[in-house]
Amino acid sequence: MLKAVFFDIDNTLIYFDEEHFFRNYTPRLHRHFQDLIPLDRFVRKIIGSTQAMLANDGRMTNAEYFLKDFAKDLPVSVPELWTRFTEFYSTGFEPLRELAVPHPDVPKIMEQLRSMNLKLVAASNPVWPLLVQQKRLNWAGLDGFRFDFIAHIENTSFCKPRPEFYAEVCWAIGEAPGACLMVGNDSVNDMSAALAGLLTFKVQDGELNGRSALGLSRELRNDAGEPVQPDFTGGLGDLLSAVRSLVQNTGVQKS
Repeated sequence: MLKAVFFDIDNTLIYFDEEHFFRNYTPRLHRHFQDLIPLDRFVRKIIGSTQAMLANDGRMTNAEYFLKDFAKDLPVSVPELWTRFTEFYSTGFEPLRELAVPHPDVPKIMEQLRSMNLKLVAASNPVWPLLVQQKRLNWAGLDGFRFDFIAHIENTSFCKPRPEFYAEVCWAIGEAPGACLMVGNDSVNDMSAALAGLLTFKVQDGELNGRSALGLSRELRNDAGEPVQPDFTGGLGDLLSAVRSLVQNTGVQKS
Protein backbone atom coordinates (compact mmCIF):
# COMPACT_ATOMS: atom_id res chain seq x y z
CA MET A 1 0.00 0.00 0.00
CA LEU A 2 1.19 3.50 -0.79
CA LYS A 3 2.56 5.37 2.25
CA ALA A 4 4.49 8.35 0.82
CA VAL A 5 4.70 10.62 -2.23
CA PHE A 6 7.97 12.28 -3.23
CA PHE A 7 7.99 15.44 -5.34
CA ASP A 8 10.60 16.98 -7.55
CA ILE A 9 10.35 20.79 -7.65
CA ASP A 10 11.90 22.01 -10.91
CA ASN A 11 9.42 21.82 -13.79
CA THR A 12 7.15 19.70 -11.63
CA LEU A 13 5.78 22.14 -9.04
CA ILE A 14 7.23 25.28 -10.65
CA TYR A 15 8.04 25.81 -14.32
CA PHE A 16 11.05 27.60 -15.74
CA ASP A 17 13.86 27.31 -18.27
CA GLU A 18 16.79 25.83 -16.34
CA GLU A 19 19.50 27.38 -18.50
CA HIS A 20 17.88 30.83 -18.46
CA PHE A 21 17.55 30.59 -14.67
CA PHE A 22 21.21 29.60 -14.31
CA ARG A 23 22.36 32.51 -16.48
CA ASN A 24 20.53 34.88 -14.14
CA TYR A 25 21.49 33.08 -10.94
CA THR A 26 25.25 32.86 -11.34
CA PRO A 27 26.06 36.58 -11.83
CA ARG A 28 23.98 37.45 -8.76
CA LEU A 29 25.72 34.79 -6.67
CA HIS A 30 29.13 35.82 -8.02
CA ARG A 31 28.83 39.27 -6.40
CA HIS A 32 29.56 37.55 -3.09
CA PHE A 33 32.74 35.98 -4.53
CA GLN A 34 34.00 38.60 -6.98
CA ASP A 35 37.00 39.45 -4.76
CA LEU A 36 38.15 35.82 -5.04
CA ILE A 37 37.52 34.67 -8.60
CA PRO A 38 36.41 36.08 -12.00
CA LEU A 39 32.91 35.29 -13.22
CA ASP A 40 33.83 32.87 -16.02
CA ARG A 41 35.96 30.72 -13.72
CA PHE A 42 33.33 30.98 -10.99
CA VAL A 43 30.64 29.56 -13.29
CA ARG A 44 32.90 26.66 -14.29
CA LYS A 45 33.65 26.01 -10.64
CA ILE A 46 29.95 25.94 -9.66
CA ILE A 47 29.21 23.44 -12.44
CA GLY A 48 32.31 21.35 -11.74
CA SER A 49 31.75 21.09 -7.99
CA THR A 50 28.08 20.24 -8.49
CA GLN A 51 29.07 17.50 -10.93
CA ALA A 52 31.63 16.26 -8.42
CA MET A 53 28.90 15.63 -5.86
CA LEU A 54 27.68 12.72 -7.98
CA ALA A 55 30.77 10.89 -6.74
CA ASN A 56 29.77 11.33 -3.09
CA ASP A 57 29.58 7.86 -1.63
CA GLY A 58 27.78 8.63 1.60
CA ARG A 59 30.79 9.29 3.83
CA MET A 60 29.98 13.00 4.12
CA THR A 61 27.06 15.28 3.43
CA ASN A 62 26.61 16.78 -0.01
CA ALA A 63 27.37 20.21 1.48
CA GLU A 64 30.71 18.99 2.83
CA TYR A 65 31.55 17.32 -0.47
CA PHE A 66 30.61 20.37 -2.57
CA LEU A 67 32.48 22.85 -0.37
CA LYS A 68 35.59 20.69 -0.19
CA ASP A 69 35.73 20.59 -3.99
CA PHE A 70 34.76 24.24 -4.46
CA ALA A 71 37.43 25.44 -2.01
CA LYS A 72 40.28 24.08 -4.13
CA ASP A 73 42.63 26.92 -5.20
CA LEU A 74 40.63 29.57 -3.33
CA PRO A 75 42.40 31.56 -0.54
CA VAL A 76 39.58 31.27 2.02
CA SER A 77 38.33 28.63 4.42
CA VAL A 78 35.37 26.33 3.85
CA PRO A 79 33.34 28.01 6.64
CA GLU A 80 33.85 31.42 5.03
CA LEU A 81 32.75 30.08 1.65
CA TRP A 82 29.60 28.64 3.22
CA THR A 83 28.91 32.00 4.89
CA ARG A 84 29.14 33.74 1.53
CA PHE A 85 26.73 31.27 -0.05
CA THR A 86 24.21 31.57 2.78
CA GLU A 87 24.37 35.37 2.76
CA PHE A 88 23.37 35.35 -0.90
CA TYR A 89 20.59 32.82 -0.38
CA SER A 90 19.24 34.88 2.52
CA THR A 91 19.30 38.24 0.72
CA GLY A 92 19.73 37.84 -3.04
CA PHE A 93 17.95 34.70 -4.18
CA GLU A 94 14.31 35.71 -3.83
CA PRO A 95 14.21 38.10 -6.87
CA LEU A 96 14.75 35.04 -9.09
CA ARG A 97 11.17 34.12 -8.24
CA GLU A 98 10.03 36.15 -11.25
CA LEU A 99 11.60 33.52 -13.54
CA ALA A 100 9.40 30.72 -12.18
CA VAL A 101 5.74 30.00 -12.91
CA PRO A 102 3.83 27.93 -10.33
CA HIS A 103 1.39 25.19 -11.24
CA PRO A 104 -1.91 26.65 -10.02
CA ASP A 105 -3.26 23.39 -8.62
CA VAL A 106 -0.27 22.47 -6.44
CA PRO A 107 -1.67 23.69 -3.07
CA LYS A 108 -4.99 21.90 -3.65
CA ILE A 109 -3.26 18.69 -4.72
CA MET A 110 -1.02 18.71 -1.66
CA GLU A 111 -3.93 19.24 0.71
CA GLN A 112 -5.84 16.35 -0.86
CA LEU A 113 -2.81 14.08 -0.55
CA ARG A 114 -2.38 15.14 3.07
CA SER A 115 -6.02 14.20 3.71
CA MET A 116 -5.13 10.64 2.64
CA ASN A 117 -2.65 10.40 5.54
CA LEU A 118 0.30 10.06 3.18
CA LYS A 119 3.79 11.24 4.01
CA LEU A 120 4.82 14.02 1.65
CA VAL A 121 8.43 14.59 0.68
CA ALA A 122 10.13 17.38 -1.26
CA ALA A 123 12.70 15.34 -3.16
CA SER A 124 14.29 17.85 -5.49
CA ASN A 125 17.93 17.20 -6.35
CA PRO A 126 19.70 18.15 -3.09
CA VAL A 127 22.12 20.68 -4.55
CA TRP A 128 20.53 23.57 -2.60
CA PRO A 129 20.48 24.44 1.12
CA LEU A 130 17.25 24.05 3.07
CA LEU A 131 16.55 27.80 2.90
CA VAL A 132 16.55 27.69 -0.91
CA GLN A 133 14.38 24.58 -1.09
CA GLN A 134 11.87 26.28 1.20
CA LYS A 135 11.88 29.43 -0.93
CA ARG A 136 11.28 27.39 -4.09
CA LEU A 137 8.42 25.54 -2.42
CA ASN A 138 6.98 28.93 -1.46
CA TRP A 139 7.15 29.90 -5.14
CA ALA A 140 4.94 26.87 -5.81
CA GLY A 141 2.29 28.28 -3.47
CA LEU A 142 3.26 26.09 -0.53
CA ASP A 143 4.34 28.73 1.96
CA GLY A 144 3.73 27.22 5.40
CA PHE A 145 2.86 23.76 4.08
CA ARG A 146 4.41 21.03 6.22
CA PHE A 147 6.41 18.35 4.44
CA ASP A 148 7.51 15.24 6.30
CA PHE A 149 10.97 15.60 4.80
CA ILE A 150 12.73 18.13 2.57
CA ALA A 151 15.89 16.87 0.87
CA HIS A 152 18.67 19.44 0.81
CA ILE A 153 22.42 19.67 0.52
CA GLU A 154 23.05 19.37 4.27
CA ASN A 155 20.88 16.33 5.09
CA THR A 156 21.77 14.03 2.18
CA SER A 157 24.88 12.24 1.01
CA PHE A 158 23.88 11.29 -2.54
CA CYS A 159 22.43 13.17 -5.53
CA LYS A 160 20.14 12.29 -8.40
CA PRO A 161 20.17 10.20 -10.51
CA ARG A 162 21.85 7.79 -8.09
CA PRO A 163 19.35 5.30 -6.64
CA GLU A 164 21.11 5.68 -3.28
CA PHE A 165 19.57 9.15 -2.98
CA TYR A 166 16.08 7.66 -3.01
CA ALA A 167 17.05 4.86 -0.65
CA GLU A 168 18.49 7.48 1.72
CA VAL A 169 15.25 9.48 1.74
CA CYS A 170 13.12 6.35 2.24
CA TRP A 171 15.27 5.47 5.24
CA ALA A 172 14.89 9.03 6.59
CA ILE A 173 11.07 8.79 6.58
CA GLY A 174 10.96 5.17 7.70
CA GLU A 175 9.16 3.75 4.68
CA ALA A 176 10.02 0.90 2.31
CA PRO A 177 10.81 2.04 -1.27
CA GLY A 178 7.93 -0.02 -2.67
CA ALA A 179 5.49 2.02 -0.58
CA CYS A 180 6.70 5.32 -2.06
CA LEU A 181 5.85 7.13 -5.31
CA MET A 182 8.28 9.58 -6.95
CA VAL A 183 6.69 12.39 -8.98
CA GLY A 184 8.88 14.34 -11.39
CA ASN A 185 9.49 15.46 -14.94
CA ASP A 186 12.98 14.09 -15.66
CA SER A 187 13.25 10.61 -17.20
CA VAL A 188 16.73 10.18 -15.72
CA ASN A 189 16.99 12.16 -12.49
CA ASP A 190 13.47 11.46 -11.23
CA MET A 191 12.54 8.16 -12.82
CA SER A 192 15.79 6.59 -11.57
CA ALA A 193 13.84 6.26 -8.32
CA ALA A 194 12.54 3.02 -9.87
CA LEU A 195 16.05 1.57 -9.59
CA ALA A 196 15.74 1.93 -5.82
CA GLY A 197 12.36 0.21 -5.88
CA LEU A 198 10.02 3.23 -5.82
CA LEU A 199 6.96 3.63 -7.99
CA THR A 200 7.22 6.53 -10.45
CA PHE A 201 4.94 9.14 -12.02
CA LYS A 202 6.38 11.22 -14.88
CA VAL A 203 4.80 14.67 -15.08
CA GLN A 204 4.38 15.96 -18.62
CA ASP A 205 2.95 19.43 -17.97
CA GLY A 206 6.25 21.20 -18.58
CA GLU A 207 6.73 19.44 -21.90
CA LEU A 208 3.26 20.44 -23.02
CA ASN A 209 3.58 24.12 -22.14
CA GLY A 210 7.12 24.46 -23.49
CA ARG A 211 8.70 25.50 -20.21
CA SER A 212 10.70 22.34 -19.56
CA ALA A 213 14.36 22.73 -20.47
CA LEU A 214 16.54 19.92 -19.16
CA GLY A 215 19.84 20.96 -20.74
CA LEU A 216 21.37 22.09 -17.46
CA SER A 217 20.29 18.93 -15.63
CA ARG A 218 21.94 16.84 -18.34
CA GLU A 219 25.15 18.88 -18.10
CA LEU A 220 25.30 18.68 -14.31
CA ARG A 221 24.94 14.90 -14.26
CA ASN A 222 27.57 14.68 -17.02
CA ASP A 223 25.60 12.01 -18.93
CA ALA A 224 25.34 9.80 -15.84
CA GLY A 225 22.28 7.56 -15.86
CA GLU A 226 19.88 6.35 -18.52
CA PRO A 227 16.17 7.17 -19.02
CA VAL A 228 13.86 4.90 -17.05
CA GLN A 229 10.29 4.14 -18.06
CA PRO A 230 7.75 5.40 -15.48
CA ASP A 231 4.92 3.44 -13.96
CA PHE A 232 2.51 6.33 -14.62
CA THR A 233 2.53 9.37 -16.90
CA GLY A 234 0.28 12.40 -17.15
CA GLY A 235 -0.26 15.95 -16.03
CA LEU A 236 0.03 16.87 -12.39
CA GLY A 237 -3.76 16.95 -12.33
CA ASP A 238 -3.77 13.21 -13.10
CA LEU A 239 -1.69 12.39 -10.04
CA LEU A 240 -4.57 12.06 -7.60
CA SER A 241 -6.18 9.31 -9.66
CA ALA A 242 -2.92 7.33 -9.72
CA VAL A 243 -2.45 7.82 -5.99
CA ARG A 244 -5.98 6.67 -5.19
CA SER A 245 -5.43 3.48 -7.20
CA LEU A 246 -2.25 2.79 -5.24
CA VAL A 247 -3.82 3.56 -1.87
CA GLN A 248 -6.61 1.13 -2.74
CA ASN A 249 -4.08 -1.48 -3.94
CA THR A 250 -5.46 -1.46 -7.48
CA GLY A 251 -2.45 0.14 -9.22
CA VAL A 252 1.06 -0.97 -10.10
CA GLN A 253 2.78 -2.81 -7.27
CA LYS A 254 6.48 -3.09 -6.50
CA SER A 255 7.84 -6.20 -4.89
